[in-house]
Parts: sequence; structure tokens; C-alpha cells
Amino acid sequence: MRDLAVTLALAGEVEEAVKLLVVSTRVLGRLKPSLQPEAVMEGNYPAAVRAWGELMRVRDLSELEHAERVGAAAAAVACELGWDAPAQARVRMAAFLHGVSPDLIEAAELPWGLVESRRACGDCLGHPDRQDSAADLPPEAQMIGIVDRYDYFRMPLPAGRGLSDRDALSQMETHRSSWDAGIYAAFLRSRAA
Repeated sequence: MRDLAVTLALAGEVEEAVKLLVVSTRVLGRLKPSLQPEAVMEGNYPAAVRAWGELMRVRDLSELEHAERVGAAAAAVACELGWDAPAQARVRMAAFLHGVSPDLIEAAELPWGLVESRRACGDCLGHPDRQDSAADLPPEAQMIGIVDRYDYFRMPLPAGRGLSDRDALSQMETHRSSWDAGIYAAFLRSRAA
């Protein structure tokens, strides 16, 4: 079904592809696939997650590349905070899927706590669904928000702002008080590692 969804997307039937992908992901999720954190940390996502990446690639390669960078960077922040491998893997997958509508993720019934992680993230830039500020977000949502914003500043125009690393960090500093100080410090350390 995943392959058919990608074929539909390539044929321009993106809405039908998304519907089919939701169904196939739900079926895969019911099989209760085991999570292999080490594989996820290397960017080898379970089939249910990888299928969403394939759909992103069909729609816009830069969207997939952004998702991969945000996933890897958010996991690096979780590592700096001392989170265990399964938690780092969950953060990486949730960050990888941050550009997918939370309603689609929920409809797909993805396992491993991804529905909750993605829903808590809101739009990942400090404007969550139910919280008043980014500081009120759960830690994993803050990690995703921080690295998403940084990557947006670094992405070339027109998708991002096209800033240098130094200028992107300068922009990040203006928002620093929006995030938990420990998580922001872990973000800075993860970049230096």
C-alpha cells in the first residue's frame, strides 16, 4: 500500500496518496512493530515512519531534507540532556514528522507515542495547540521547536531565511527566553559536539 501511495503522489494524486498512507500506516501500527532505537538514531526509520518521508520527498525534496535535519538535531539535543536511547529515537521520529499535520499523524495511529509527541509540538515554533507559550511545551516539543527554528533560519531562500550560522544563532538569541534554559543550553552544546 505504501508503494501505491507513493505512485499516486507521483501521478499528482496527493490527496488520495495521503488517504492510502494513513490506512497503510494504521495497519502497520496494529502489527505492533518493535522500535529499534539504534537504527532510528542512524536515520533508519520504521516502515510506518519512512513511508511519510517518501511522501515528503515526492512533494518537495527540500521538505524531506529539512525533516531529516530537524530529526537528527532534536535527537542530538535529547542526547545532550541524557535521555535514554528509546526516548532519543522517539524525539527523532517526532521531529522527522513535525511537518506532517498532527491530524494525519493521529488518524494514522502511529505507535511509539508519536501521536502525543507530534500533537504536543503544535506548529513547533512556539505556537502550540493548547499552551500559552513555548516554555509551557513538553521538553521534546521544545527541542523540536528550537531546532526547527534554527534550521529555518539556515535554510536557503525561498524556503528559509538563508542566514549564516552566526546570524541564525543571533536570531535564536532573541527568542532564547521563550524556551527552557536547560534545553536551549543542550541545543547549543549539541551543535558544538
